[in-house]
Amino acid sequence: AVSFRRGRRRSMEDFHSAVPEMVKIKGQSVGFFGVFDGHGGRRCADFSARNLAKLVSQRMDETPRSLFTGAFEKLDNEFL
Repeated sequence: AVSFRRGRRRSMEDFHSAVPEMVKIKGQSVGFFGVFDGHGGRRCADFSARNLAKLVSQRMDETPRSLFTGAFEKLDNEFL
């Protein structure tokens, strides 16, 4: 792991999501891991961390490109 710190912030705006066994595909567990930075604001990062894995898991039969494009579009619409 690598860490770098530049400047100080009053509060942490980054969130993470870890779902080691989100779904099973052909007997194999597929996990979801993400780090969401707070550049869009703390609420946005928190919302993304809490909801993106669920949206991705609902689209596992799609190609990776359409899976993530669709999941991010739905996430944006739900947040906004």
